[in-house]
Amino acid sequence: MRATAVYGKELGLQVHAVLAPQPSTPNLEANLFADRAAGTTLHFVESYAQALGRGAELRDEITIRDGIEPFIIPFGGTNARGTIGFVNAAIELAGQIEAGALPEPDLIYVAYGSTGTASGLALGLAAVGLRTSVVGVRVVPAESSNPERTRRVMEEAVALLRELDAGFPSVKPESVALEVREGFLGGGYAVATAESLDAVALAGANHMHLETTYTEGHWPR
Repeated sequence: MRATAVYGKELGLQVHAVLAPQPSTPNLEANLFADRAAGTTLHFVESYAQALGRGAELRDEITIRDGIEPFIIPFGGTNARGTIGFVNAAIELAGQIEAGALPEPDLIYVAYGSTGTASGLALGLAAVGLRTSVVGVRVVPAESSNPERTRRVMEEAVALLRELDAGFPSVKPESVALEVREGFLGGGYAVATAESLDAVALAGANHMHLETTYTEGHWPR
């Protein structure tokens, strides 16, 4: 959302954000400050289900008021178009393996939130014939991240890819290697668990910087 707010302003776009409740953390407060500073209009609701409904209402209100139909970015940016970016990532990985840059991985671990990352990677790996499995670690409640949503995201992505290129394989969701790992869901957005803090400390002791919200890390140069 933060990037959408900042770049939307640079492009002269009116940005609206529909936000469900999250625990108050420094990351959340920083994001809200950046959103407001960029001129984003914030709409607060009480649940994920309400967010979906309010988003549809806003689309209709803006269409009627301004005579334009707004572009809707769904939760996590996950739709068919967003998901094929991760299909491309899997194809790029296959090229690196073929070039000898790295061996074929056994597993790829990713966050399982709006499902686009895990779905796209699993689709792409199946399409290029790699045996690598994707393990999605749940980071959001099941109401917004579940097998039905994952299947729909995959089917829509394959349909779009085949519309763009009829030669893309007709990959079926049941044929991809995707496992969802439970048991690591914390208390809300940017709320660190004791285990995640232990992981950060262990990584730091081995000269690798990690943080607990976006799972970003880097080795020192």
